[in-house]
Amino acid sequence: MKKRKKSRGRLLTLLLSLAIIISMVPSAAFAGELQYQTLEIDSKSLNGNAIWGMTEDWSNNITLDRSAAFYAQDSNRNEGKGGLPVDGRLTTDGETPYQLTSGGDKATAYDGNDCIWLHSECTSVTMDLQTIGVYKKIYVLATAGGPGVGNYARFRVELNYTDGTKGKTDYRLYDWYDLTDVNGVEKYYPVMRKENSGGTYTGKMDSTGGPILQSATISADPQKLLKSITFNLAGKNTDDNYVSGLYCGIFAVTGATPSGVPAAPVATKATKEEGETSGEFTANWDVVQDATDYRLDVATDRKFTHILADYNNKEVGKVTSFKVSGKGISPDTTYYYRVRAVNSSGQSLSSNRISTDLPIWLKSALAEKDYDKVTYDADTNRVIFNGDVILNN
Repeated sequence: MKKRKKSRGRLLTLLLSLAIIISMVPSAAFAGELQYQTLEIDSKSLNGNAIWGMTEDWSNNITLDRSAAFYAQDSNRNEGKGGLPVDGRLTTDGETPYQLTSGGDKATAYDGNDCIWLHSECTSVTMDLQTIGVYKKIYVLATAGGPGVGNYARFRVELNYTDGTKGKTDYRLYDWYDLTDVNGVEKYYPVMRKENSGGTYTGKMDSTGGPILQSATISADPQKLLKSITFNLAGKNTDDNYVSGLYCGIFAVTGATPSGVPAAPVATKATKEEGETSGEFTANWDVVQDATDYRLDVATDRKFTHILADYNNKEVGKVTSFKVSGKGISPDTTYYYRVRAVNSSGQSLSSNRISTDLPIWLKSALAEKDYDKVTYDADTNRVIFNGDVILNN
């Protein structure tokens, strides 16, 4: 296959995910088990290139931010010399599944901006989640360069909730060649680091001297909706003002629900009463075993960045349908909803997303007579044409 150069502009038009893949399917989906979910974000949260992509070759004139790139041992690409797994999935010793940065097209996965880089000119980046939900643990796969062996970058993770509160966790992110043990941080060894200068290999793929990625476990509030995560480079060792020459790369973020919570519900098509013109509708979903209650979110966008105040994690009881009405509901508006199942252990992952109608941008591209020839999937943002239609402009 012909190797291609990076195209940042192309990738910025794609929806990326960090930890990150365009998928909301958890890797474990059975009640009573810890359920993992990759966290979906927009490409604007990614501001650096540090991953050797599947379409890249070191003979290309590629640009690496901060002079180095990482790649994994568990890939058979490039004659076993490196690269990343095709699906981007890495697993630490603790079996936390990670899916690293990827574009929507697997043929261009890992090209362009593929990580969050923190450094002296950019000490803080906020990652806005589209998979706003309830989590017990957040796993961050990161590494640090610059402090030198025996030193560390102070790394701060802020979890921002929809109710305006936040939780802060500081931990030590040692140099990527430093194997110092840190409480709550697990080492990921089978990676290589490659300098752009001359394309020479550095380090070994074993536990004798690095480089390593570090997987930190962050505790979240399982009773609140997490909407974004802020990463901060807070200094070197105990010096708050020292950030010169330090680099922190965040490659993947994974969320986990509390153990013992129900499986995520499956939301189904919204229904409306015949002749309904007020915008009111009924949200529907399938029953979930062991659920004692359900929580409902209703928003005016599929990313759930604009959740209605009266339907933000709303308790709706042990039911499988709920009429959405009242303040904030108006005609000629497309709404989006998702559901979570609840039991004594906490809340499940969010369900798939359902839209009450075609989105406005799609309606504006169609003649009204063609609305019924189109199916829209709010969860994947895909449009299916069920017949011939004429697109406006």
